[in-house]
Amino acid sequence: MDVETPALEPPKRPVRIAVYIGNDRPGLLSEITGAIGSKNGNITKAEVTVTDDRAHQQLRVEVSDLNQLQDIMTAIRDVPT
Repeated sequence: MDVETPALEPPKRPVRIAVYIGNDRPGLLSEITGAIGSKNGNITKAEVTVTDDRAHQQLRVEVSDLNQLQDIMTAIRDVPT
């Protein structure tokens, strides 16, 4: 009798990402969270502060490994500001 075991997903690790933006604009938060989602990152917590001269985002994201984190960071950097 053959027995198949399901492939185990690697454990997810929480990381904190801080995003500082010089000029806030409509839709920017959506674009940043979309960039994270496009790399299969799971946002578990988000804090956003907007002042007159900048925006600051603190995000907690679950990632599988360093490569995924690097892909997410690149995707965030590619969002036009």
